[in-house]
Amino acid sequence: MTLIAAFNHLGYPFVIGDVMLSRIGKEQQHHRLPTIEDPTPVLPTEWRRIVSGLRRKAFIVHPKCAIGWTGSAVFSSPIITDLRACLREKDALQKQDLINAFAYIDAEYPKHDLTLLGWVIFEKTGYLVEYEWNNFRTHAPPHYVCRGSGSEEFGKVIRGSEHLNNSNREIETTERFPAAVADAVSLVAILIGDEFSTGSNLPLLYGGGYDILVYVKGSFRYVPNIWYCFFRVKDIERDTSELSFASTLFQFCYIDTNLVIIRRVFKQDDQSSRTVQENTISVLGDMGKTNKDLEELDYSELGEQTKNSLVAAVFVGNVESEQKNFVASFVGGCKSKYFRLSGEGLHVHEDVLKDVLSTLRKAFTEQKSSTSNNNHSKQPRQ
Repeated sequence: MTLIAAFNHLGYPFVIGDVMLSRIGKEQQHHRLPTIEDPTPVLPTEWRRIVSGLRRKAFIVHPKCAIGWTGSAVFSSPIITDLRACLREKDALQKQDLINAFAYIDAEYPKHDLTLLGWVIFEKTGYLVEYEWNNFRTHAPPHYVCRGSGSEEFGKVIRGSEHLNNSNREIETTERFPAAVADAVSLVAILIGDEFSTGSNLPLLYGGGYDILVYVKGSFRYVPNIWYCFFRVKDIERDTSELSFASTLFQFCYIDTNLVIIRRVFKQDDQSSRTVQENTISVLGDMGKTNKDLEELDYSELGEQTKNSLVAAVFVGNVESEQKNFVASFVGGCKSKYFRLSGEGLHVHEDVLKDVLSTLRKAFTEQKSSTSNNNHSKQPRQ
């Protein structure tokens, strides 16, 4: 049970993958997630699967090729390892290189149940890669492709982001890279915000955190140093609506090839400032290594990384009249006019809160008006 997705935005290919593992059984407690301390209250009482652990699912297998996997975790590590070995000596990939590599995988792991999805760059053009046992293909991408139990929800999120586009398969080299990354992070922020606020994704057993990969400057890279901070919106339908900090913030960063997820619990100092009260760290190695294997990591790198972080502000609330929840987000740099990160915590400029609340209320009003007009136009004539 998984979410992996591949899409192109502003000429940049992206791959994302979640980190939750599950298996059949109900005799044990659910594994703690970086995003939710205990998923048990959100999951059905009569549950035949358990959240069994964390495993990364999106990988760089060659500087010109990045993929995510869904299916059996048993096959994931050896197949990804062998795929990397097959492509290691290749400078620029050709289609035949992938045909040969996947033919080797077919022979070594007959009738395995792993599905791979991602990107390959041939010269300066991106192609989607899709693979199941005895079935490999590359093709020009549609808007997006996703696989796993979270596919439907991701489809809703990306279709709701009208500014996202894949107008150009030629790999972009202009200054649009910061905007492309910010938009991709915003997509993931909405997924994490929904998980944080409602946990509605957990019965589908995907989430827990995400890797984001992007092709830039000749190779695929992980998007590092992202902070996800949360705000609760009350009474969005009214002029008296309020915006307040939630007490939790997540930091996603990398030490070498290891994903480090830090769950920070804050205390509120004032309207625009919080300081850290508690940290919980999850370390996910490149190929499923455990925290014990990674105890010697140099965590001093994280302080340096913080200086160049992105901050995804995630706004969660509910629309009482329609009895539904909403999640919205925007992304800025940690040195932008919106945010400031320091050793003492996160600081948000006070005017930002007012501006965001006004923008959210305006967007909600426009959406509600548009929906009302569409419904009215569908009424039969008398």
